[in-house]
Amino acid sequence: MNFNEKKVIVTGAGQGIGKAIAQRFLHSGASVVIADLHVGHSAGLIKDFPKTAVFCKTDLSVEEKIKALMQFTQERFGGLDFIINNARPKIPKTEHASHSSETLLDGWQIGMDVLLKAPALMAKHALKLLEKSSSPAIVNLVSTNAIFIAPQPMVYHVAKAGLIQMTRYLAYTLGSSNIRVNAVAPGIVDVPDSPKPLTSVPVNKKTAEIAVPLQRAASVEEIASSVLFLCSEESTYITGQVLTVDGGITLGDQFHVVRKALNSQGFS
Repeated sequence: MNFNEKKVIVTGAGQGIGKAIAQRFLHSGASVVIADLHVGHSAGLIKDFPKTAVFCKTDLSVEEKIKALMQFTQERFGGLDFIINNARPKIPKTEHASHSSETLLDGWQIGMDVLLKAPALMAKHALKLLEKSSSPAIVNLVSTNAIFIAPQPMVYHVAKAGLIQMTRYLAYTLGSSNIRVNAVAPGIVDVPDSPKPLTSVPVNKKTAEIAVPLQRAASVEEIASSVLFLCSEESTYITGQVLTVDGGITLGDQFHVVRKALNSQGFS
């Protein structure tokens, strides 16, 4: 996919999936604004692509900072073609059994501000820039947690579900401006620059082999490929859709998955 002369904002691109998305765009010829609180693991990208990669410190929970991000992008690259809403705040994971009235709303405000409100504000303040693009697109990173429950806080599940409906709403209302809006919903992902990648833990690796039809976690590069596809010339008539990239994990019911796991341990 060729993205020469395209300008992209990737939020939360300091590490993980966001960094992989920024890297793929840069290798494909695009200019990328890495919007994050910290440059993190993306410092190497800025060194390798000094003319086309730039960091903009951005607190996505503050509307004025989002407006400043758009002004920065305009001044630095002269326009904007794609927005990739990937950022997520640090909200501790909580096992369901430990939830209580005291922890149920943990991280609620920052979670809603960054995961749900920020993508809406990004669209609001980028609209004039995107309308000048010949092929504008927004891609929201959602999650399979929008449709089933996992060891994430309640706000994460609720915000990701809301972001899917926001994706549909924006696609419907911005279509007349030729702005396409889609979402990518990853399942379990191995993030190489995290302190402990998911399947580096033996029990997690075995669980993925049992629960995921493709028998492994996704790589960050596979998620990035899906995002770039939704911005490319190969998807110009796709809008308002959620591309689930989960290796098939959401296809199986829990009874079948647990039975499969128990059978593998010798139960019958």
